[in-house]
Amino acid sequence: MTHCDSIRRMTDQERERRVEPPGLPLWRAAERKRAEEGVQKFEWIAQIGIGRKSYDRLTTQENPPITRTVRKIADRIGMAYTDALRLIGQTLDDSPPADSGADLIVQGPKGRILLQVKDYRREEAERQIQVLRKAAGEAGKTLGDALVIVGLAEPEELRLTENGDAGKTR
Repeated sequence: MTHCDSIRRMTDQERERRVEPPGLPLWRAAERKRAEEGVQKFEWIAQIGIGRKSYDRLTTQENPPITRTVRKIADRIGMAYTDALRLIGQTLDDSPPADSGADLIVQGPKGRILLQVKDYRREEAERQIQVLRKAAGEAGKTLGDALVIVGLAEPEELRLTENGDAGKTR
């Protein structure tokens, strides 16, 4: 296994023993949470931030869902990302090569490498970003302006890029 293959794929024997689609257990967990909260399906899917077809496909698709979908569902239902990956039959290799400088390497869609930070707490970060966004708005500035003002970003870091290519703006 190379350092980029940090999501372990199921073996053929494991896949043959598995009779249900790999995304089905995650879908069931999401549906339990949705029922518990009494949220309508279309509202629920909007809260997760994925399309209806992507959500419904979890119940039938033979391939595991993409990592971005797993992450969004796990975040919404309050489940650890690693637990959500286990539900779909995958695990993370959280020991990248010592010289990589990364906490975690995940092979993503289309071969992109996504770097994850172990100590990242999404809900906490979202709250802090909302505080900065509100303060910036009250001052007639953007969130990007606020990030630069408080020293969390440099202006050149705030450009949107395609596929991570620096300088190629959307």
